[in-house]
Amino acid sequence: MAVLVYTTSNLELGGTSISSMKNKSLAAAILAPALCVSLWPHDIPAADPKSRDNREYAPRIWRTQDGLPQNKIQAISETQDGYLWIGTPGGLVRFDGARFVVFSRANTPAFLNDSIHTLFGAPGGSLWIGTDGGGLLRLHHGSFQAYGEGQGLTNGFIKSVYQDRQGAIWASSAHGLFRLNGQRFIRIPEPAILHVSAFWEFSELEDGTLWVRSTIGWFQIRGSDLVGNPVVRLHRARLEPACENPIQGRGLRYRDRSGDFWIAGLAGLVRVHNCEVTEWKAPEVLPGDDITAIFEDLEENLWIGTEDGLLRMSKRTVATLNKEDGFTENNIATVYQDGTGAIWATTLTGKLFSVEDGKAVPFNLPSEIANLRVRTLLRDSHGSLLLGTSDYGFAKVSGGNVRWYTPTEGLRNRTVNSFFEDHRGILWIATSSGLSRWDGSNFRNYYLEDGLVYGWVRVIAEDRSGDLLVGTDSGVSRVHNDRIVPDPLLASVGAEQINSIYVEPGGMVWLATGGGGLIRVGNGKISRLTTRSGLLSNSIYRILDDPSGRLWMSSPAGIFSASLQQLNAVAEGQSAFLAAAVYGLGDGMESTQMTDGNQPAGAHLPDGRLAFPSVKGLVLIDPNRTRRVQSGPVHVESVVVDDVAIPLGGDIVIPPDSRKLQIDFTACSLLSADRLSFRYRLRGFSDHWSVATKIRNAQYSELTPGHYTFEVVAQDGAAGDVSHAEIGLTWKPHYYQTSWFFAGVALFVLGGTWLGLRFYVHQERSRYAMRLEERTRIARDMHDTVIQGFVGASTLLEAAASCTGREAAQRTEYLDRARIQLRLTLDEARQALRDLRHDSFAHGFAGALEDVALKVSQEMHLPVEVRVEGEAAALPEGVSRNLLLVAREAIRNAVAHADPSHIEVHLSFAGARLQLEIRDDGCGFAADCLPLAATDHFGITGMRERVEQMGGSFTLRSSPGEGTSAIAVLPL
Repeated sequence: MAVLVYTTSNLELGGTSISSMKNKSLAAAILAPALCVSLWPHDIPAADPKSRDNREYAPRIWRTQDGLPQNKIQAISETQDGYLWIGTPGGLVRFDGARFVVFSRANTPAFLNDSIHTLFGAPGGSLWIGTDGGGLLRLHHGSFQAYGEGQGLTNGFIKSVYQDRQGAIWASSAHGLFRLNGQRFIRIPEPAILHVSAFWEFSELEDGTLWVRSTIGWFQIRGSDLVGNPVVRLHRARLEPACENPIQGRGLRYRDRSGDFWIAGLAGLVRVHNCEVTEWKAPEVLPGDDITAIFEDLEENLWIGTEDGLLRMSKRTVATLNKEDGFTENNIATVYQDGTGAIWATTLTGKLFSVEDGKAVPFNLPSEIANLRVRTLLRDSHGSLLLGTSDYGFAKVSGGNVRWYTPTEGLRNRTVNSFFEDHRGILWIATSSGLSRWDGSNFRNYYLEDGLVYGWVRVIAEDRSGDLLVGTDSGVSRVHNDRIVPDPLLASVGAEQINSIYVEPGGMVWLATGGGGLIRVGNGKISRLTTRSGLLSNSIYRILDDPSGRLWMSSPAGIFSASLQQLNAVAEGQSAFLAAAVYGLGDGMESTQMTDGNQPAGAHLPDGRLAFPSVKGLVLIDPNRTRRVQSGPVHVESVVVDDVAIPLGGDIVIPPDSRKLQIDFTACSLLSADRLSFRYRLRGFSDHWSVATKIRNAQYSELTPGHYTFEVVAQDGAAGDVSHAEIGLTWKPHYYQTSWFFAGVALFVLGGTWLGLRFYVHQERSRYAMRLEERTRIARDMHDTVIQGFVGASTLLEAAASCTGREAAQRTEYLDRARIQLRLTLDEARQALRDLRHDSFAHGFAGALEDVALKVSQEMHLPVEVRVEGEAAALPEGVSRNLLLVAREAIRNAVAHADPSHIEVHLSFAGARLQLEIRDDGCGFAADCLPLAATDHFGITGMRERVEQMGGSFTLRSSPGEGTSAIAVLPL
């Protein structure tokens, strides 16, 4: 059962109390719960379907296949944001004019029962929802709040909800009347006369009194009490003139804002307008005979709920002439107004009609062309009627005479697409294979070889300079002084099918294309507008203007108009979006598919209306007739991440593993949803605006973590309203996508690089030190072996060379000693090479010292004594070898420079150290004459370096005449 709330302006108090009625049986019949209260002070005449033209309203039906959960409609209401709310047994339905969204137990935890019995859109924007057994719900700012026994209600079967002028919320149920106090409902005491505590509906009168209907009549509510006796009848006020003869109805009645009454009649829906009756029946218009709810929205659409679907009755803002108005068929091909003001129309089958007083009248052609299939027509400046055909050229009808023009007479082709008469009175004929010019006596033809861009010519227009613009199926040509001339600007249009050409007073040329949108040519450039700019369709069949400066265009998606000023602003890049006013099914059109192919596909009528042919008749639009538009603000309905809805409110936080983001948005337009255009962008991802027409959502995938702002703008082309909404989105990153992680990685990489560089430098320095050490060692070895040996041999050879003949024996001795020195040097060099790989001390370090001392003693005939003290410790081979070289160097230095008579080598192992001392009794030298600074002698320096590299110390002591001591001390 649908609950109806009658407004203050529609109701008045009247009738008789129950207790005063004398016929108790009649009272019992009147008060039966199944009987609805009469609402009229006078009777209404019986319905006469022929008494009024029911084509004033355009019907539109929705059922389950359109998105409803069930076909049965139980309640209808509207909220201030423009949403229509529909109660069904299968749940609550929200409708924005384009799509249905269902709320039920399956997706809304607050619902305890899916059957919605009553709805009330409160002035504050809330929606109150009464269910059949699930209690009362309030929807406010997207959240549902449930009221049940815990909130004071005694019954879950809610019959009606109402908010009075003071803002108090009232609810009635099958068991009591309630008033909301805070967050709880308080039950109103019931009079003793009321045996069944069921209340059905509320009504508030002009004087501010509030009434509620019970099982026995209407009770007045005063304060928090039911006062007085029940009243049987509440009458509507000011119904003039009085109507007689009751209409047989089912009790459900509604008065709209214009004062018309709508009644659920026994045979369908009845409207009473000034006592005139119009009736709609099923299945011609109504989806079902049983009407369950009636509601008028803010756009003055009437919504009818039935047992088998939802019906919208909207007042037609356009008129359509079809077979019911005299045409032999509905598919109209062309429409044309000639210079006399006569209106002509052709059908798809080529029948010619004149349109007079809203009726189509067949035009009787002369007998010789009675069966002619007319494709296009024109009345020339001489008053002759030119009729173009598909196969026979064209006929000229003048004064009852008919003359044919075909290729035999010089016409380019038999198929005539359109005519055009220029300012000189020259006739131009567009054919399917070229262009023909006729001056009244001769034809001149133009084809590809004459510069025509394409053979199939559709439309011809004249610009301000008098040149002709010839639109073909593949571009535009310019005719200047009867000659086709090149036009680089028109050539840049490309191979577009040109359906219509409009030249505005300022000189700009607008080209309607078959799929390429709307093209503006002028100011040395071309600009293209498409659906991305706000056009209804990229295919445009005809362009017409009106006195207010708007362009009207027909398309396969309907008819739309736009301000010429705004069109130019979009073409110049001064505006990014076009607000187009769309006319379609909601405005009364039988079909949105307009007719293409033939021209003229639209015409101005003498009364200021515009006519466009469609597949369902001739559509007539009055540009001066304003439509009532009440589009709601744009808002974001839902945010869905990986198919899971995220609650709205504040910034939306999206988890890291998310891949797909969908944002649903809308703006309500219950009359014509397609007149709304949307553009949106995701700042932080792209600053480019995207255009949405049919699909009201935006989808993104694989976004990078960060903060985004989603913006959506809705524009109503009919009202010019613009609405904006935005929400913030934060896409959470994985830990490895955070800035601190990248900073840590950067620090780690920098630290690793720094450590790697340090390690590399350390390695290079170590390698350099090793190379330097090895070079130094080799240099010392060369000095201690080869160089020292060569020095000794060289000295002996020089001594031998200085001997005279008397000193032959001495010379021989020097030469022998030099030979021995060279052999010894060679042996030492070989030993040094072997020592590069390993040391060899068969008798230990002390034994090696004794071997060196023995060799020197034998070769130099100089006593060298080795003395060892303490318990000999095992030394590493490298230490032994270096100490041995130090000892050898010291001995050789003594032999070479000190001229000693005795050399002593003293090796001492005492505690934790080793001391090696080489002492001679030679000439010695002064301390300030030590050869340490010599750049070409490295003996003493080499000894010092060897000892210090082993962690020891080296001391050299000497004085003139006292000999020399070289002391090396090493820790053990």
